[in-house]
Amino acid sequence: MKKIILLLACLFLCGCYDYKELNQIAIIGGIGIDYNEEYIVSLEIINDKKTSEGDSDTIKTAVITGRGKGFVDAFNDAIIKVDRDPYFYQMQVLLLSEEAATKGISEIFDYLLRESKINNSFYTLVTKDIKPQDILEVNSITEPVASTKIIKLLQDSSSDIKFKKDDEFDLLVSTYVKDGIDIALASLEMDDKEIAINHIAGFKGDRLQGFLRQSDSITYSLLTNKSDGIQLHSGGNVVSIYGNKLKKEFKDGKVILTFTADATIALVDEQVNFRDEEIYNKLSEEFSQVMEKDIKELIKNTRSIESDILGLGRVIYLDNPNVYEDDIGLNVEVEVKAEINVNKNGITFEVIR
Repeated sequence: MKKIILLLACLFLCGCYDYKELNQIAIIGGIGIDYNEEYIVSLEIINDKKTSEGDSDTIKTAVITGRGKGFVDAFNDAIIKVDRDPYFYQMQVLLLSEEAATKGISEIFDYLLRESKINNSFYTLVTKDIKPQDILEVNSITEPVASTKIIKLLQDSSSDIKFKKDDEFDLLVSTYVKDGIDIALASLEMDDKEIAINHIAGFKGDRLQGFLRQSDSITYSLLTNKSDGIQLHSGGNVVSIYGNKLKKEFKDGKVILTFTADATIALVDEQVNFRDEEIYNKLSEEFSQVMEKDIKELIKNTRSIESDILGLGRVIYLDNPNVYEDDIGLNVEVEVKAEINVNKNGITFEVIR
């Protein structure tokens, strides 16, 4: 929302647009792409039109849809239906339906990357069990712009699955074209009538392969350092993870993954003396085993959908390109090591009187 307000302010103050010219542009907040025997492109237009004089300060949105045999045809059909000049420089999200993502994203990525009128600092997501158009039409009193709401979800510090600045479109494409690694996108769905991000979508090349379970999606976020503060559970014990790092190396014909992190105690299931150093050693060993098991489970399930989003093949490619071959990351032996250091940070002791 602040980005939109700032844009409008800049247009007024810089003298590039007068009020008449501002009303001749349509700010595009998000693009949705679906496929059902033809491409369906939806444009989220922000601040569409005032319904009355009293609505001048109210952000409003509208969704306009175009269709075509190819993505470009559908995109152009949607633009033609916009009664003002589309302004894509404030675009925040690109939403792909399961059907569009399964059909293939190469044409879409190629066009959007080359289109000079589109700023490449937006985020790309897959919609799960709901159409992109329906997501873009979701709004509320607190957040009337669906694309802005999605960005807030991606960057929510309390979320277990979130993406960072380096996941914007241009850098996503740079990952997409690399050998030995597949892209992963956050997926949007409706959870109790609210937009939610609960899963990671895994690709193989330019096609969607499937969705990770929520637990695996959280583990992936940890391994790729997209999230900190995530809690790990073991029975009644809970710790919060931070400072997480993942080292990858190819040695003796196998990929070795070494995950290290610090953790603070959030909850223990028994009465303990927090001044006893052995408690921290015990929990460190316990949660190291938990994390090691979670990583192995993640690898198992990424391989079940044939998607190398961890870039295991990339590790081999960078170490020895002569050994690398397609899909090697889905078959290479993997050794997993995890070291969680549970410490006293965040623990407050009662003063003894």
